[in-house]
Amino acid sequence: MADLHYSVSQGICRDTLIDPCEHSDNLTNSLISRVLDREKPDLIVFSGDQLNGQRSSWDAKSILAKFAQAVTDKGIPWAAVFGNHDEEDGVSKGQQMALMKELPYSLVERGPKDVHGVGNYVLKVHSADA
Repeated sequence: MADLHYSVSQGICRDTLIDPCEHSDNLTNSLISRVLDREKPDLIVFSGDQLNGQRSSWDAKSILAKFAQAVTDKGIPWAAVFGNHDEEDGVSKGQQMALMKELPYSLVERGPKDVHGVGNYVLKVHSADA
């Protein structure tokens, strides 16, 4: 899942025909939940821009709990990497990684110390059967 752009506030609806469109984060959570019910994945990977940035992500702990809610409610393991908006509002990737590691079913890792940056990790995925 990419570019969720959650914010602390209700969020602004974009690219939708719903008028008026309010509470976009709730709509996104509903959509994610329906997709998860239909697809029944074994793993979810969030591929960046979980936080909206643009001065709307000042409470990263709340936002990180919000973006992962649909997968944690369903007991699905998940991983995440960062996008260009995830660090715009002064919450470092290191701080975000520490918060994400504490969430249920999280498989995120800081990454090796000899590789620059945070979130540069390898997650080995194996078949469920032999």
